[in-house]
Amino acid sequence: MLPHAGPDAKVFREVKALGAELAGLAGVAGSRVEAEAALLVDHSSVWAQDHPAQPSSELDPVEEAKRWHAALWRAGVTCDIAHPEGDLSAYRLVLVPQLYLVSDAGAANLEAFARRGGVVLVGPYSGVVDEHDRVRLGGYPGAWRELLGVSVEEFFPLAAPIRLASGATGRAWSEAARVTTAKVLDTYASGEPAWTRNEFGDGAAHYLTTLLDDAALAEVVVTVCGESGVVPAAAAEPGVEVVRRAHEDGRSFLFAINHTAADATVTTRDGRTVTVAAGDVAVLRG
Repeated sequence: MLPHAGPDAKVFREVKALGAELAGLAGVAGSRVEAEAALLVDHSSVWAQDHPAQPSSELDPVEEAKRWHAALWRAGVTCDIAHPEGDLSAYRLVLVPQLYLVSDAGAANLEAFARRGGVVLVGPYSGVVDEHDRVRLGGYPGAWRELLGVSVEEFFPLAAPIRLASGATGRAWSEAARVTTAKVLDTYASGEPAWTRNEFGDGAAHYLTTLLDDAALAEVVVTVCGESGVVPAAAAEPGVEVVRRAHEDGRSFLFAINHTAADATVTTRDGRTVTVAAGDVAVLRG
């Protein structure tokens, strides 16, 4: 990191300053990021959906997962990336952007999470096939019809975006669905459900039957975060990322990263405030 200009240069001074700061954060070693939300992603499902014999080439599960992650990030919510069969007990909220393929174990795992009181948000074209890429018969979303309280008869890829009753926009994809036990929160012009919510055990499961525009998706994410009790690690202005790391003994560190071009204020849950300079990082203990 020694530039051609030698040690008396901006880059070298910044590297030295960073080294000094890192030395002062030795206590962070061994801590883990605290997340109350998880995003389910499975590469087996991505590979299966990449097969050319699909109803639409406009569905990209990786890009959709990125959009959902971005919506959480903009809401200030830290999330983990988890496997459908992984341990979900640490979370309040689990989001499933697009999981075309899911095993019986993965399907049951998400049901058990909701039954215990968790909140679930599932995106379209999910639960369609098992781990062997065999279609689950009886109506979509096969693996989670009971969890979501919805039965889908047909898929309808969209040639152009459509307006929903709420004013939101759906694109690329829609489904001809009917609710069995769920309640409808938004519809297409035809009256068919675009967003539903189903009570399941002690929890609830939401379902989207289209790809919502970014603003509408953000509203849905904020809604399910509020319902599940998931809140940011600290109150911060847009563009300021806040993440808490903690040790098993209770020691914790709050990282505030200012991605904006202006100074910003961060307020912790216990009422402390700190100003983070533009493009800078602040770390609070406890």
